[in-house]
Amino acid sequence: MQNQSKVHEIKTRVRYQETDQMGIVYYANFFVYFEMGRTEYLRNLGLPYSMLEKEHIYFPVTEAHCRFRSPALYDDILVIHTWISELKHATLEFSHNVIRDGDNTLIVEGVTKLACLNANRKPARIPDKLKRLLEFDSEGYEKSEYWSLHGQEWLKQQQERFPLYWHEHTWKCPNSPVVGVSWYEADAFCQWLTKISNDRYTYRLPTEQEWQAAAAGFDKREYPWGKEWDKMRCNNGETGLQKNSPVGIFKKGDTPEGVSDMAGNVLAWTDSWYEKDITRVVRGGSWSDVGVVCRCAIRGRNHPDDRFSYAGFRCVRTLTLLPPKAVGF
Repeated sequence: MQNQSKVHEIKTRVRYQETDQMGIVYYANFFVYFEMGRTEYLRNLGLPYSMLEKEHIYFPVTEAHCRFRSPALYDDILVIHTWISELKHATLEFSHNVIRDGDNTLIVEGVTKLACLNANRKPARIPDKLKRLLEFDSEGYEKSEYWSLHGQEWLKQQQERFPLYWHEHTWKCPNSPVVGVSWYEADAFCQWLTKISNDRYTYRLPTEQEWQAAAAGFDKREYPWGKEWDKMRCNNGETGLQKNSPVGIFKKGDTPEGVSDMAGNVLAWTDSWYEKDITRVVRGGSWSDVGVVCRCAIRGRNHPDDRFSYAGFRCVRTLTLLPPKAVGF
């Protein structure tokens, strides 16, 4: 499929070692600039190469092209633009251009193509989960089809294009919950995920009752893991992490059914009202809360437009049943 992803931008200053005897950037260094652009593009999506390789997913370059338009000189500040121009089942194509900051002179433009390899270094399809993330871009903030009417009003007023802490490294540890999202953004993400997944599931925020059932279980547990508080079973204010953490690292805090992080880490938006048309219910406690707030029975409330570093969300999904086929007699 063709991908109309947003352009990611980074800047770099030309170092002396990158130039030839005439003070002009040596041609091969532009491929290094392209790699810098690709690396930061993926990191910005929460997909650093280090995380991909831990999952035994590899993307070697199979082709690289560069067309030179104007020389770049020592000490120039270069702006590297990178975007995904093509995404297929097993290959990925990035397009690049490099301009000089200040006068916007086009220096070079080019393309790099990458192939997906599995743990055995054999060609493989890009995993569906990864492909969905690569297909996602901030255009989701521009498409009204994903947003409720109140969400559209909020978006028009705030002019947001990313979660609040999207570009801050502190809050983007791989596999950690996204924070700094309003209820409207969480709801829109579920609408987007339902459309892009195309897997017969409807994705949505859980109701307060569904959240309670998942956390406390049939035996109505005090905490997701059992009766007694244990600060080492979840990311809370007593553990001292002071930020969100990767999902599932507190394994002893999982519910008996195997659900992670129902206590601590980040407060979770629900689809339920606390005060009708005013505040929404949030559940679960967070990295900043004391133990009592992490109890399964504790209810909190936030305004739908609140965006905090200790609040995020999780989705539930329901299977859409196909209508029965007509049977002729």
